[in-house]
Amino acid sequence: MMGDIPKFIFFKEKNVEHATFSDDTKVKVKGIGNTRSSSTIEHVLLVDSLKYNLLSISQLCNTGNIVIF
Repeated sequence: MMGDIPKFIFFKEKNVEHATFSDDTKVKVKGIGNTRSSSTIEHVLLVDSLKYNLLSISQLCNTGNIVIF
């Protein structure tokens, strides 16, 4: 999830969904798209109220990426 639209390389507005955090806080999803850092990450949600970009390690692993700490 991201809160910064200029970081998207593809973006589609979507105002009907919400995301839920672990403390049951719900936030509105404004859209979905792709972003690029060293590789393209697909299905990234744009959430206006985020101050930081959140990355799901399990979603990266499910799409075939290798994550090393």
